[in-house]
Order: sequence, then structure tokens, then C-alpha cells
Amino acid sequence: MLAIIGYAIPLFLPMPLFNIVITYIYWRVLPSESDFTDHHLKENINYQISIQLYMLSFFVLVFIVQIIGQVGFIPDIASMIGILLSFGVLGLMILAAFTWVILLAVAVIAVLMGKYFRFPLIIRFVK
Repeated sequence: MLAIIGYAIPLFLPMPLFNIVITYIYWRVLPSESDFTDHHLKENINYQISIQLYMLSFFVLVFIVQIIGQVGFIPDIASMIGILLSFGVLGLMILAAFTWVILLAVAVIAVLMGKYFRFPLIIRFVK
């Protein structure tokens, strides 16, 4: 049950840096009752950090594409390509946000079933 609260924190407080800090504080303050809870809280922290880094990189990519679109030899075509690429990257950001919610829901279901769950494509900062 304690692991479910750890997964619920980012869902109810979806502020970019705040949910990482609160989940980390929750993990450090919580007495480690079992390896199961410890595993899920570490996975949650790693997932939150990874998602924030992915979103930041998408934002920087949109910014770079906009700059490249404005500086071109053929202004009309370059700006149109920049706008299309920006919409593509924004689409990836929306897809990442939906994936964030869906994977958190899958993790909650895994906790309820008593199974260990590892998020795909995350960087393991906390071990």
C-alpha cells in the first residue's frame, strides 16, 4: 500500500520538479518495511527523473528546430519545415505525457497484484 502512495504522488501533483522531490522525501522518510516497497519507490523516482529529462530534451529540440526554421536560405520553405518539425516534436511530447500516465497506472496495478515492476526506457539514477 505504501508503494501505491508513492505512485499516486506524481499523479495528483504533476508539477515537474516537485513530484520528484516529494517522492524522494517520501522514500527517504518512510521506514523501509520491505524490499518490495523499496524497489517500487526507487523505480518511481527513476521514472520521474527520466521522464522530466525526456520532456526537457523535447522542449530544447522544439526550440532548436524553431531557430533553424527561422535561419534559412529559402525563408518560406525553411520556416514551413521548422513549423512541421515543431508540431512533430510537440506530438512526441503529448505521446510521452500519455505514456507517463499509462505506465504509472500499470505500475499501480503491478503493486496491487504484488509483482515487481520495472519501467522501460528509464535511466536508473537511484539504485
